[in-house]
Amino acid sequence: MYKKNNYQALCILNEAAESDSASALIYFLMAEANSRIGDTANTELNLLKAVKLFPDYPAANLQLCNFYKTRNDFVNKIKYNNRYEQIEKILNSSDNHYSGIAGKEAQYIAK
Repeated sequence: MYKKNNYQALCILNEAAESDSASALIYFLMAEANSRIGDTANTELNLLKAVKLFPDYPAANLQLCNFYKTRNDFVNKIKYNNRYEQIEKILNSSDNHYSGIAGKEAQYIAK
């Protein structure tokens, strides 16, 4: 049942991606569903698409860091961990020049 639900989610998300190919959230959610069914190739591909569309997407950068950690790819793990930490530092600073990042992420979630 669990895998079936993820396959169904992927069908819906693929349709959504056809309608809105610029939504980082769609690709992030596709990566999550791919991960749950054990499809590591598409997990990586969809996380990379999410980050390409929205480089400041904290959750996607963190998931890429964790993905590469499990693959013992420490060069990419460090790359995405550093980017995640940069984003978090900016978001948590009182001099936040990226005040729109959290709002952008919320907009993707709302779609």
